[in-house]
Amino acid sequence: MINIINELVKIINLLISLFKTGAKKPFISVINQKARKTYPKISHLLTDNKEYNLKNKIKYFALAYGFKPELIAGLVGVESGYNNHAQSGAGAFGLMQITRRWHPLFFNNGSWDNPDYNLNYGCKVLKSYIKFVKSKGVKDSDALKVALAYYNTGQSAIDSYRAGRNPDETTDFKSYADDVFSYAELIRLQGVY
Repeated sequence: MINIINELVKIINLLISLFKTGAKKPFISVINQKARKTYPKISHLLTDNKEYNLKNKIKYFALAYGFKPELIAGLVGVESGYNNHAQSGAGAFGLMQITRRWHPLFFNNGSWDNPDYNLNYGCKVLKSYIKFVKSKGVKDSDALKVALAYYNTGQSAIDSYRAGRNPDETTDFKSYADDVFSYAELIRLQGVY
């Protein structure tokens, strides 16, 4: 997981340098080439499990809540590495890494590792966070990024945004939302969805 994030950072830095030089076509071809050659096809991670087809489940719940499937697939990739049984030291569980501290009702039925239950709940939470951050004065155009940062770190993302700073500054690796967006772009470039 960390290797993938490190490679994404390298790609992003390469793209920034290409973008600064005004190289538009190389920009597209380099990221496409990197996405195809450097990383294993993410679709394999989403479909290799014989118990369930995660790719289809992610698509179903993403669309049900009005999200692009690649965004939710990116979020799941960053949160759990597509491991349905993932548990963090911070008390987060499953594909979407739902925390017991903030979502105790989620754990009442004991199905946190059920992919349908976890994806449905995680998408519902993200949707509610978008609504919440908008109610706190976040512009519509920034709501998704701030909501993703809030998903990771809570109120400090909104505080950073209100202060005119990057809402990612208090998140994991100071780039959580951008990591989700990068992962989603990689998934899109690989033609997963």
